Amino acid sequence: MERNGAGWAIERLPPLAGETRPLYAGTLYTYGSGGLPYWLLMAGTLEYVGWQEYFRTGATAKFSGVLNDGINGACPTCAYHPPTVGPSPYGTGEIRFLAAAEADVYVNGTQRVERIKTSEHLLLRPVASLLEGEWTRFVYVNNGAVTEYPETYVFSRITTPAWASNITAEANVQHIPRPTNTVWFSYPTPGWSMVYDLDSATIRLYQMPEGSTNCGEELIEVSNLGIRQRVGYNMKADCLIADLALIDDNTLVETFFYNSKDRIQNLSVSNLQNNGFATYRFERVRPQEQQ
Repeated sequence: MERNGAGWAIERLPPLAGETRPLYAGTLYTYGSGGLPYWLLMAGTLEYVGWQEYFRTGATAKFSGVLNDGINGACPTCAYHPPTVGPSPYGTGEIRFLAAAEADVYVNGTQRVERIKTSEHLLLRPVASLLEGEWTRFVYVNNGAVTEYPETYVFSRITTPAWASNITAEANVQHIPRPTNTVWFSYPTPGWSMVYDLDSATIRLYQMPEGSTNCGEELIEVSNLGIRQRVGYNMKADCLIADLALIDDNTLVETFFYNSKDRIQNLSVSNLQNNGFATYRFERVRPQEQQ
């Protein structure tokens, strides 16, 4: 999170009676105005946002609830007596999950107080394992159109390419794959590499095609037998990349943008969708719980 010395613990629980969506509980470990340790608790049913809200805010799902605190409880070595638990003076809290394993924390619906990052150490399955498998792809455009792709997309882990340790970039490139602590995946579209960064918990697509000068330049080595082999790559900012976010075990959202620090983002990616800004959703062909 953005403030040292404090932290959030977020837990996914089974749905409440009569609900189909999971219940989420959040606990904030922080300090009161007097400097003493202070906890806040909240719980709420997960709510998937509409695509218009996603385009506007970047949030993919959220949960909210009344913030509660407790006072006058027993000390660890004292005779037990129940604390007084009730709504805190801070009102309501809301956790809005974003792409790239991040979430924004809001108080009373409008006041953003901080950004937190999730940790895969708390998940039941590693992210890299969740990505593998067969997926159906849909495209959502900001004019309301939804299209399902006829082909099945298969993601599988691959050996990190030898040239991945020799990737450079122009000065205005925004993102570049890190050479260590990453997991690489096959992606069905030629010229794209899917990279999961274990340290930052980001899943990202990079466009680094062969023989193209628009996106970057390959560093090629020719052996004595005349075999051409990529040994490095220099990335350019005018190429596309995409952020991917696991919404749950069986749903993945993919959003494209230009890999440029100088460009205003959320503009139309015209060579992908001519009719406006678009985002993509993958649904697992066979849900995890059936495997």
